[in-house]
Amino acid sequence: MEGDRLTLSEPLTLPLLGGDLVLDDVALVDLLRPTRHLATSVELHALSLAQLSRLLTLPPLEGELGGAFPTVRLTPTTLRVDGTGLLTLFGGTASVSNISGRTCSGATLACCSTPGSRGRPGTASPAPSTSAR
Repeated sequence: MEGDRLTLSEPLTLPLLGGDLVLDDVALVDLLRPTRHLATSVELHALSLAQLSRLLTLPPLEGELGGAFPTVRLTPTTLRVDGTGLLTLFGGTASVSNISGRTCSGATLACCSTPGSRGRPGTASPAPSTSAR
């Protein structure tokens, strides 16, 4: 703890949907101010698409979801991902950028795209796949 900032010295791994959600470089910033927020990087490891599709009441999906988002900021009312994140699913890789959201009905985040982003709000742009041979 330094001033009104609390930083975790180790990554935080949380079980989620049969896989893991890993938060690294976790910092609670401006704890005593209205600008308080959580800053972290996020990795998704082997999340079950079957469990996710059931949770979101989507048609059944198979396989696993992985991903990495290097800079994530969460406030009491907003979510913002800076830079480009990568998602791996269905045997490929998708690059996503300009992700943000705000609370809606108190519990859910409505995904939005910031000005200058490619594609429609909440959509992903395919990225070149890099596989080791």
